[in-house]
Amino acid sequence: MTRKPKRNGLDGVFRTSSKAQPWMVFLLMMPVVWSAPGCPYDKLPALADADRSHCESDDQCTPLVCDVSGAMTCVQCTANEASVCAATTPVCVNNQCQKCTAHAQCAASNVCLPDGSCADTTQVAYVDPGGSDNMECSQMSPCTKVMKALMTNRPYVKFHGTTDEAVSINDQNVMLLADPGAKLTRTSNGLLLEVKGTSRVAIYDLEVTGASGGVAGAGISLPSGNTVTLELQRVKVTNNAGDGISVTDGTLTVSQSILSGNFGSGISAIGGTLTVSQSTVSENVNGGILVGGLGKFVIIGNVFFANGTETSAAGALNISTSQSATNRLEFNNFSHNVAPDSIGSAISCSAGAFTARNNIMSGNGTLTNQEQVGGPCAHTYSIARPGVLPVGTGNKPTIRCSRTPRRATFTFYRAARPRVPQILVRT
Repeated sequence: MTRKPKRNGLDGVFRTSSKAQPWMVFLLMMPVVWSAPGCPYDKLPALADADRSHCESDDQCTPLVCDVSGAMTCVQCTANEASVCAATTPVCVNNQCQKCTAHAQCAASNVCLPDGSCADTTQVAYVDPGGSDNMECSQMSPCTKVMKALMTNRPYVKFHGTTDEAVSINDQNVMLLADPGAKLTRTSNGLLLEVKGTSRVAIYDLEVTGASGGVAGAGISLPSGNTVTLELQRVKVTNNAGDGISVTDGTLTVSQSILSGNFGSGISAIGGTLTVSQSTVSENVNGGILVGGLGKFVIIGNVFFANGTETSAAGALNISTSQSATNRLEFNNFSHNVAPDSIGSAISCSAGAFTARNNIMSGNGTLTNQEQVGGPCAHTYSIARPGVLPVGTGNKPTIRCSRTPRRATFTFYRAARPRVPQILVRT
């Protein structure tokens, strides 16, 4: 009696108790392609097209390119075909299109924009003291004056070298970019850079330094009556005779920047809206940052070091303004700042029902004034020493580490006695 063959549910091959027949082996060796319902088999891609890792020409890689001088695989770009990278990923690095991070990576314009794209040369006005006094301000013929570059009304102005000039930007939207080490200075007395009217200005990597003429010699000014928006990224504002930055109206945003060595305050904001983050405020004679009048502030994640004197208006930070739900003072580090006896050397704050949070204040003050904070503002989860610890939740004079070492516990195990194998000798 012949047995009926059984169907194996895994591979669909009929099996019998007898040995496999040649046609069965042939079926098992055939590739199986499963088709989704409603998808005809002839519409599926050929198996030969599945592997595109190997190539010999760009035609095999569209829209990618073939790395014919390297691994012979399809890649985004190569050193010889870097031009395929464009828009916000114009640079070819390790066969991948990436954002630019330096001006030198943009061969045509020598201008890398903040979004990672390379600027169009026709959109840039170039300023170089080694250039000529012209109105063109092109890459091939840069002008020596910033004001003439601004007159081109191009959206970008690129600085190279040290430019000695007082600059005023009025009712204009423009981005100022700089090569490494580029500076804007003024050897004659007076304000160095004024931004006013309805201007929208962003400055990247430029150093604004050396304004002279006493109090009037501020580095940057946002005067009263303006609706300016000014953004500083990786900017240095240093060694100005007046305030580093003076704000009466408008909006100022400072990030990853340095405000240092100014004879006035690092920033004086008696109005407008001030945001400072990830920046260093140091060695400003009249104090680090002053916020007064109707000024609003967001000051987060900065380092305040060695600001103020025993006769200055502030130590690191002096806030005297009205209450606002948007005000924030958090995650800052204050050290070696000095203020008069009546002022907290790190933070002096009066801003209505306001709480500063998560700040570290250590080693500020003088022999006669060791108070880290002053004013009615509350503080929480902050470290303050020396002086009186501010009232609030979670405040501590220092981070204490236990001096008593944890007793180590050792467990000894008796080693098992090795067993010597017995050798039996037959006689």
